[in-house]
Amino acid sequence: VEIDGADGVFSYRGISFARLVRRKLEQGIGPFVLSLHKRAATIQLLLDTLQPRAVLSAGSRNDDMITGELCRAAGLPAMLISHGSHVSPKSDLERIEWGEQGHRLLLAPYPCVALQSPLAEGFLKAFDSTSRGIRTGPVVWGSPVDRHRSAVLCQRMLGGRAPGHVVVHANTPKGRGGNRFHVYETPDEYVQSILDLSAAVESLPRVHLVVKFRPSREISVRDLQALVPFSNHVTLSVEEAFLDVLGFADLLVSFSSTTIEEALQNRIPVLLYGGRGRYQHVPGVEIAPGAPCPPAAVYVVKRPEHLASALRRILDTLPRESSREDLFAPYCFEEKNRVRLVDWLAGKQSRGSADARGG
Repeated sequence: VEIDGADGVFSYRGISFARLVRRKLEQGIGPFVLSLHKRAATIQLLLDTLQPRAVLSAGSRNDDMITGELCRAAGLPAMLISHGSHVSPKSDLERIEWGEQGHRLLLAPYPCVALQSPLAEGFLKAFDSTSRGIRTGPVVWGSPVDRHRSAVLCQRMLGGRAPGHVVVHANTPKGRGGNRFHVYETPDEYVQSILDLSAAVESLPRVHLVVKFRPSREISVRDLQALVPFSNHVTLSVEEAFLDVLGFADLLVSFSSTTIEEALQNRIPVLLYGGRGRYQHVPGVEIAPGAPCPPAAVYVVKRPEHLASALRRILDTLPRESSREDLFAPYCFEEKNRVRLVDWLAGKQSRGSADARGG
């Protein structure tokens, strides 16, 4: 009622927003805050009843955020293990978008967060954080591929075509409900990237493209099949597990996705492409006409007209197995520098622990 009578406070250029503000408080913010208090009481009762030695969370939505705060207040060991990868911002736009996303992920209010790669450690150092980073290495993503299982799948998917090289495209576009406009592709950009790759591969006789696709509200399987000219050189993968497909790839193509780090953890080179070249997920070697193309862990192509030539040059100069450890070292923690979860749970100190506080 007080808000309804305060037109002078809740108005702009003679238009009153008092009723809208009151409705937002009564029907939106108020019930949501009340539900958070109820959830907090329930989670507190659960913790008091179970008396856990430690808490691990692979998510950080409303209930998980409350759990982290309650564990911190009680001095209970708790670790957030993010389901996604994280990279250091390289511009103001990236800092805004990754910082906002990080509030519910690596910057959540847990006493500890798992650092699954050096990229995550760089992210935590770039932002203010009160959490202690623990170098766990991959926990919920980045599992080793099963080469034998992948070889069997490759034979089943590609049959007797036996290409010289397999390129896998896997990316995570954000639809109309997303608010990360710079660091993710839109659905239109996502489809255009696949079209560009398909056209490039058609001109390379011993290269096969596998599009690893996850249907969404914006793009269904039928939509993609109608838009992309799948052929003897381009195969659509929907039901197959991503790691099984990744295991027979010579190169992963993506724009901004945890699939990038999945490939890097498995020492599979990555080509960053899409979004008209506006964003580069991690540092890489840009391949353009006249530029050198040395063996590398990450490559970058910004223009579609450079794609076919770049793919040919990259696939012709893939790093040898003997040199891959050095090339991929910036993206992977050495085994000796990792802290096993069982050791962390036991309260042991390891030389691999990292007090990676932000700021």
